[in-house]
Amino acid sequence: MNVRDALTTRRAVSNFEPSYVMSDETLSLLIEPVCLTPSSFNLQHWRFVAVRDPERKRQLREVAYDQRQLEECAAAILVTGDTKVHLDASKGWKNIDPDVAQRTEDLVRQLYGDNPTMQRDEAIRSGSLAAMSMMLVATDLGLCTSPMIGFDPVKVAQILRVPNDHVCVMIICVGKAAGDPRPSTGRFDVSELVRLETFDGPGLAQ
Repeated sequence: MNVRDALTTRRAVSNFEPSYVMSDETLSLLIEPVCLTPSSFNLQHWRFVAVRDPERKRQLREVAYDQRQLEECAAAILVTGDTKVHLDASKGWKNIDPDVAQRTEDLVRQLYGDNPTMQRDEAIRSGSLAAMSMMLVATDLGLCTSPMIGFDPVKVAQILRVPNDHVCVMIICVGKAAGDPRPSTGRFDVSELVRLETFDGPGLAQ
């Protein structure tokens, strides 16, 4: 499946087949490509907590407005962003010249060091990019997803023991759909979304 097909066929689902069990092998097939997602300075802010235990999924449902997909899905995957990853920026760098690495690390610390807003924003940006990658990979694997921000992040962090320096970006429920996903509710026309040269410029003709 190519990227265009994955974007065209992907739908957020709320009804999952509770009997489907996600193996470690399938979970690896899902996550490994996601780790190739781009991030600022290749800091790779994202971390993932894959929840398959029924009791823990039930606890998540209780702090997520009783959304049943959290219990019915095969895996509820919390995407987090590390707001302090810049403190050890070079940890994820390989095959880079030491002098270049040092200059880049200095730049990273300058950009993020005393700017908690930037730290949080970048963690959410990178986590969101990874989340979109995950949904596309899942579609390619024949799985369905449901991205969720409707939950209490403090209580989710408590349940899953998320460190204080990580922000909860979103939860992605993954599994097999029970029945056909609902049809798309529609999308804006490209001409309404894309302006040429300036925000008040002409729309992109199709």
